[in-house]
Amino acid sequence: MLDGRVLRSLHTRRAVELTKSLVRAQSINPPGNEKLASDVVSSFLDEIGINYVEQSVSGDRHNVVATLKGNRGSRSLLLTGHLDVVPPGDERLWVKDPFSGEEVDGQIYGRGSTDAKGCLGAMLCTVEAVVESGVELSGDLIFAAVVGEETDGLGIKHLVKGLRPDMAVVGEPTQLRVGNAHKGIMRFRIKVSGKAAHASLPDQGVNAISGMAKVILGLDDLAAELRSRGGASPPTLVVSTITGGIKDNVVPPNCTITVDRRLAVGEDSKGAEHEVNEAIRAALGSTPMNADVAPYLSAAPAQTSPDELIVRCARDAVRDVSGKDMGLYSFEAYCDMGPLVDLAGTKTIILGPGSLVGSHVANEVVSIEEVEDAAKIYSLIVTCSVCA
Repeated sequence: MLDGRVLRSLHTRRAVELTKSLVRAQSINPPGNEKLASDVVSSFLDEIGINYVEQSVSGDRHNVVATLKGNRGSRSLLLTGHLDVVPPGDERLWVKDPFSGEEVDGQIYGRGSTDAKGCLGAMLCTVEAVVESGVELSGDLIFAAVVGEETDGLGIKHLVKGLRPDMAVVGEPTQLRVGNAHKGIMRFRIKVSGKAAHASLPDQGVNAISGMAKVILGLDDLAAELRSRGGASPPTLVVSTITGGIKDNVVPPNCTITVDRRLAVGEDSKGAEHEVNEAIRAALGSTPMNADVAPYLSAAPAQTSPDELIVRCARDAVRDVSGKDMGLYSFEAYCDMGPLVDLAGTKTIILGPGSLVGSHVANEVVSIEEVEDAAKIYSLIVTCSVCA
């Protein structure tokens, strides 16, 4: 069993109430309205008497960062989660107000409950327990609520300009499994060019939409091949948007799609781009059309060795709280782990309540039991990694 000094001072119900308050703060991104949620965080830190810094990131968007100093200057631990949430989408699909933060049948309801305000609530609860326990910290414990994770990672990139924590826990919905890796990401904008003509004379034009249909089928075949590579978290490809044509009586001279390609650990952007180009070349074959392929976003996969202290502490903590070792997990999406590993060299894991399947969907909920267990796990990780 791990040292339970912080755990004994934990008030897990606080994590639940904090999560509900955070959900009620409509921190939608885009456009980036995180201030309502950052105010919840700073008010709580004021309430429990912990000093913090508000880092101005862009306009009225700021990270909230609190540091509990250790007395030996040894390894440091960062607990971090994001303040922003995706828009609720069509609110007619929600059975309740998406920002109600209601507690229903053992769950907290609303946008951001799973992704990822349950994590923030549990982390704040942990920080409070560390202070109340009076435990001696050998290294710094840093808490950061950051902006911009759902779009460009602006908040975490700003944070690591002046901070290089040795270890980090990124709060994302992993169903309390320890994620020691996540996928990278590439996005492409692909334009097929044809030739306009009157729709009554289609042979005088070259239909770019028809050409793009061939491209999409080729990319679907590539996506199936990627999935067949197997592994715990295989690479993926999705055609995500499409636009094209001029008018309903004109042969369309152009069509554009965007493609989301997730990179498994071990893949790189050059290889992924080559595969996309080859699939498009084969799909268009001898047609008179050509395609312009423009990558506009690229971020590498990230991984932390299973032998690192933060991974071992987290696995032990999950086992102590859940009664079982859930093993290691590769997070399917890209998150703030990437900049922490790539820019700061931080040994990072991803861990939190909720499921990625339940994120970015209508009627989002998170289990109260998982939020409370997350607070217990975070508390044990702190004790294991930075307590004297």
